[in-house]
Amino acid sequence: MMRITENILGQRYQHLIDILAKRCNRFAFVENRQLMENEELRLAAVDELLAPIKSQLIERKVQNEL
Repeated sequence: MMRITENILGQRYQHLIDILAKRCNRFAFVENRQLMENEELRLAAVDELLAPIKSQLIERKVQNEL
């Protein structure tokens, strides 16, 4: 299992998603909901990220605590 704990932004983040989508049969995408105040913008950003892999999405859930 690979775990990335640093905050990856911009092109590096998109590159990571591309690699995971091509090479992994499963991966978890976890976001910190506290980093974006506007819930509507946050959800739109997540939907945009997931769009290319939407047909392969197994589960999407909101978890409030670890």
